[in-house]
Amino acid sequence: MAHTTLIWDHHTVRIWRTSRSGASLIQEGEAQDLTALLALLDRAEETFQFGRLLVYLDIPALDHHLERVPKMAPKLQQQLLVQRKLKLYGDEERSLASIEMGLQGEATHQFYFISSLPHEIASALSDWALRNAVLLDGVYSLPYALTCIDDTLVATDAQGVIHYRGLGDAGYLIARDPAGKLLFFSRLTAQDLGTEQMDSSARRLGLFVEQEFGVNPQFQGHDATESSDDAATMSLLSKLKLGASLDLVPRGLRTRQRIVQFRHRAFACLCIHSNLRSLSNHTAD
Repeated sequence: MAHTTLIWDHHTVRIWRTSRSGASLIQEGEAQDLTALLALLDRAEETFQFGRLLVYLDIPALDHHLERVPKMAPKLQQQLLVQRKLKLYGDEERSLASIEMGLQGEATHQFYFISSLPHEIASALSDWALRNAVLLDGVYSLPYALTCIDDTLVATDAQGVIHYRGLGDAGYLIARDPAGKLLFFSRLTAQDLGTEQMDSSARRLGLFVEQEFGVNPQFQGHDATESSDDAATMSLLSKLKLGASLDLVPRGLRTRQRIVQFRHRAFACLCIHSNLRSLSNHTAD
């Protein structure tokens, strides 16, 4: 079965159709804001008729940061994260996704990776999916997702590594610990590849993770002439199972969509059952 994946990367929107045979780009355009994105989605849906849609974002409104949380009951940890969210963003309504990073840090603390998105964006995408009878498979951070599919890192340096992963017009420097686990990342444009700007970004990222985690990852240089295989990357992205904890659509909106989907399926089943029963009675007569 083919799957549809949308990438909103700053002002560029690309819609991919993926299947067992690979991935193909079916729509491309620009969206400076949410209104433009929804208009582009409307045009694409009329042409290609989505059944399901998976969304990956990397836009200025999407924030990523780390939280060091004392080891305590999971419920208390989540309450603490919510309190810190209020302190960081004030009264602004935002969707929060968090995951425990599994790092071997201080014995009394755990590290959480946080993605935060204005609620209106996640809500608008969910509402669009409901209006168009499209099952929304989730809204996720694009850079974080890219860190989860990197299968080129077989072994790491004793101090960890910083390596590059590209997609479309941009790419990311990804810092990992000696065990290969994610520490953090930074964004680059295509023009930065193989330049002093890339080296400078790697140094800043290395300094940040050294301050946070006490490791000094070594930068693996990237050949600027080496092009990224976007189709292969999209095939991997479409198969990722990131889980509900990283979905930027709030739980209430996800539940609402599932209920509507269940009602639609139940109505269709009742119609089929009624037609079969009528046909059976007609045949008996």
